[in-house]
Amino acid sequence: MPTKKNKPQINPFSMYMREQEPILRRRGLQFNSKKELVDYLFPHFNNLSDLERQKYKNMAKIEKEQAKMDLTRKFDDRGVPLSQIAAERDELRLKKDNMLRHVTSMVHDRSGGEPLTSVKFYNLFVSLHCYTDFGKGAEYLPCEVALCEWTIADGVLRSCSYLIEPDRIPAGYKSRCRDISEATHQVPLGHPGAETNFPGVWIRLKNFINPQEELDDYPPVFSGSLELAETEGALQWLHDRSADRRDQSVPRVPAGAAAVRAVPLRLASRSWRPRAATF
Repeated sequence: MPTKKNKPQINPFSMYMREQEPILRRRGLQFNSKKELVDYLFPHFNNLSDLERQKYKNMAKIEKEQAKMDLTRKFDDRGVPLSQIAAERDELRLKKDNMLRHVTSMVHDRSGGEPLTSVKFYNLFVSLHCYTDFGKGAEYLPCEVALCEWTIADGVLRSCSYLIEPDRIPAGYKSRCRDISEATHQVPLGHPGAETNFPGVWIRLKNFINPQEELDDYPPVFSGSLELAETEGALQWLHDRSADRRDQSVPRVPAGAAAVRAVPLRLASRSWRPRAATF
């Protein structure tokens, strides 16, 4: 984040210096530093009449007004430009619109002849060991990831479920893991059946909904809760440890979305399901 010391100054003299510098260089005057330029121009600026200075006051006023509207010069408390935050927000809005169009088409466009009751749907369930309070950089450590395949006509056709043992617990968060375990899924850290082969889990999840990548595109995966950030975060955590780098991005899940592509899965939201709950 730019410090106040390094922040570009907007004042009448800075406007005067910006105007005069190229003129002086065209005359053959060279300056080895900004300080040299300031030392040379400041006496000339002081000798300007009030009327001449008014020109540069007006220029500075206009520049300040423009700066207020320029989000690239404004930053949040993490040092991220507000323009970047606005662009990310617009991108999420576009993804959400595309998701909704996809789901609407999936439900209503039956031009292929297959009745909706025979279409295979996939539901995703995630529970967490814990999450960290790091704002945008928060981590969501998955405890269990589960998928089921079902149709309206036949109900659940098959399912898979994997307990996850994190490779590390962030310092100070073991107590939160214990609290979440006792209140929800009842799966402690160090469970003997938990997976540590994260690439293997990721491949099995992919193969569950698109075996050996036979389909050109991965079908959407749905789930039923509004805990969107946690679901996306848990999949991001797993993806980062999967060594599957063919697609680098796992986009965030916007609130209220019906479905979203999360590489290579699509998900909508997340539902807390304890280990005891089966499909």
